[in-house]
Amino acid sequence: MFYFIILFFITFLLLCFILRNQLKLTKDMNQLNQKIEQFTAHSSASHQYFEKKLLEEKRAHVLLLTYEVREAVAKQQSVIHASAIEHTPRHHNLSSSELSAVCSAEEAIILHKFWTAYQDYLQTHWLTKDGKIKTVFRGKPEEVETELGFLHHSSKMLVQQFDQWLTQLNSFS
Repeated sequence: MFYFIILFFITFLLLCFILRNQLKLTKDMNQLNQKIEQFTAHSSASHQYFEKKLLEEKRAHVLLLTYEVREAVAKQQSVIHASAIEHTPRHHNLSSSELSAVCSAEEAIILHKFWTAYQDYLQTHWLTKDGKIKTVFRGKPEEVETELGFLHHSSKMLVQQFDQWLTQLNSFS
């Protein structure tokens, strides 16, 4: 009988110990879950912030490229600067979905017109059949009928159009 009492007492102590540990572990698990929820909420907010900043950077980059192209074309109004054309980007490198994420529909239309006009300008005046940049143009600068004169004239007209589009783009900001 004494043996059963001791066994009962030891079993009771063991169960109390297990119950205490279970309660402590439950409390620790709840605290960990709260920390995970806080971290997840903070991480989500940070992610949204950085996504927004990335979109702003992409938009600024596209606008910077347009100004770079505009300046290269402006240099061609009176003198040939083939290296300026050679070092300009051919397109903005954003997909349609990326472009729609960084700007409004109206801005996307203007940007499409801008880059299409620039591509036409390159094809008409600057690119050889091999896709390389021309460096020699025939004719006199003041004669629009000549290759050189037509390049200067087209450059002046395109810069005016670029300026209008860039003004419109800046009005959206």
